[in-house]
Amino acid sequence: MKQVVSVADWQALWRVLAGAGAFGARPVRGAGRLVSSVARHGPTPYALVAWHARQRPHQTAIDAWDSVLTYHELQQAADALIRELRPVLQPGAKVGLLGRGGARWLAGLLAATRLGADVVLLNTLHSPQEWAEQVQSLNLSAVLHEPAYLAGLRSWPHAAALIDVSVTQGRPPSRPRRPGFGAVTLLTSGSTGTPRAIRRTTGLNRAQAVLTATDFLTRLNVRAGERVWLPPPLFHGQGLSAVMLTLGFGGTLILGPEPRPDALRVSLERTSPHWVIVVPTVLHRLLDGIAGPFDLPELRGVVSGSAALSPALASKARHAFRGRLFNLYGTTETGPISLDVPPDLQEPDNVGRVLNGVQVDLTGGTVTVQSPFLAVPDRCWSTGDLAEWSETGLLRLLGRADDRFICGGENVDPQALERRIETLPGVLECAVWGVPDDEYGQVPHALIVPRHADFDLSALRRELDAALPRTLRPRRVGVCAELPRNAAGKLVRRLLPDWGQGSVTLT
Repeated sequence: MKQVVSVADWQALWRVLAGAGAFGARPVRGAGRLVSSVARHGPTPYALVAWHARQRPHQTAIDAWDSVLTYHELQQAADALIRELRPVLQPGAKVGLLGRGGARWLAGLLAATRLGADVVLLNTLHSPQEWAEQVQSLNLSAVLHEPAYLAGLRSWPHAAALIDVSVTQGRPPSRPRRPGFGAVTLLTSGSTGTPRAIRRTTGLNRAQAVLTATDFLTRLNVRAGERVWLPPPLFHGQGLSAVMLTLGFGGTLILGPEPRPDALRVSLERTSPHWVIVVPTVLHRLLDGIAGPFDLPELRGVVSGSAALSPALASKARHAFRGRLFNLYGTTETGPISLDVPPDLQEPDNVGRVLNGVQVDLTGGTVTVQSPFLAVPDRCWSTGDLAEWSETGLLRLLGRADDRFICGGENVDPQALERRIETLPGVLECAVWGVPDDEYGQVPHALIVPRHADFDLSALRRELDAALPRTLRPRRVGVCAELPRNAAGKLVRRLLPDWGQGSVTLT
């Protein structure tokens, strides 16, 4: 049943935003300037940057690997790209944006949406052939790209114009008179098949989004002008949401380095952010080998999302960040579903309480969602996740419905088995899948990422014998340097059989 949004609900959102300082010291005046910017530039990211460029032009908007720009300089960079884009864009055109995410990538997003184009965020992990196929299937008239991807884009035939986002010079263009209404299209992770295109608008025409935004911001307690540390890539839903939230509150977006543990930790401690936004894979790399808590005096929270957060990793993160850990659950299709706050994270496997304005149905054991951020808001979407309600009303995830297999008549949850194996000495990560077997129907196979180079498989065999019943012991175990994951850190299970070729048999 759809929740009714009242005047009091809008007033509650106003109090949250004004109390957080989003509109400045004079909230009514600041809100008026925001309305004016949206009227001129449309409900786009560009309108937010233009608003802040007027109110706080010298504040750093983005501190990235390719550039450090104030809000005024970020608007100028977007204007330079507007000049390059206008000759090749027709009304309603679609534009691809390809890059790992930096200051110039963000300028490209601003420019294209200001011109009214729909921007498709392309995945850097896809091949040049896949980019060319997406250009054709999504009817992209241009691709804005970081310089590193030019050779790949040229290596496969397509009809899109190629525009380097590094363009910064030239005569400033006259901005379009009509406001832009460009949307952003996200490609799903493809962890279970071919990526799907999900178009995202501002959601301002869906009243229930007011309820969700108010609840979300209240739980996080975000403040204006804060520094947000976010390792690229930015082309997935969590990255884009973090960018928009930071720009909306006039904060500084700190885009971390390449995801190597030493580089990540140096960047984190050097910038001392208020907020850290990560996927579990990056969180794992940050914490690998760390014994004590980080020294981050201004840290207010660490938000993990986009993939499952294991109890072991959650416990380690709570210690490293002195309890300030949040767990966000959502999908590209639905937007945010629930948010787990530090007091509730003591319960294993839970993803918190469902956000106001979002409805979750667990009939049949899987998560079905109604959300104001669905492309068709009155319809339901099944996430494919298995879940149950805890005794305290929290949503607890139990794995994926399509990952389970039957061994000797018993349902086997790969994630539960993986977590048991990961507690064994020397095991850093584990992935499990089922393969056909004449006796049991299906039996588990596993891939192990060892914690140390001198990992002993025979010792692992003894540990497995002691820790697991016979039906749950993996028949084959392979050793690899890393598991197949997508850019959002999700395990790509369909790649596991090929990834595990050459594994060692455990009897």
